[in-house]
Amino acid sequence: MEDTTIEFKLSILKLGLVNLSKEYTEQIKLFPSFVDPVDEVLSDFEDGFLLLPAIEEENILDVETINLIKKCNELIDINLENQNLLSDKSFQFAEAWQQVRLLASDILKDPQFNY
Repeated sequence: MEDTTIEFKLSILKLGLVNLSKEYTEQIKLFPSFVDPVDEVLSDFEDGFLLLPAIEEENILDVETINLIKKCNELIDINLENQNLLSDKSFQFAEAWQQVRLLASDILKDPQFNY
């Protein structure tokens, strides 16, 4: 049976943001060597982002935090459209990806993620 509690949904979103906020050298340590860490990190965030409407309905996060999460998703989409930002090296060093990491870190400062 799938856990559908709001706490579970919030934990999935937090996990995605935590993984996204880490530096590349830390991100690659999160997963086994046979997976693509970039895909996994982005997939983790997407899993949480897809739960955002349900989280939003519960009024757990303030509007500013919700808007920052949406902005983070938009930046990821923009980066994924740029062929120059799709390599592991770009994911590690590009300023565009660093902005995503910093934004994810800022989002995690919301008190609702401190549990």
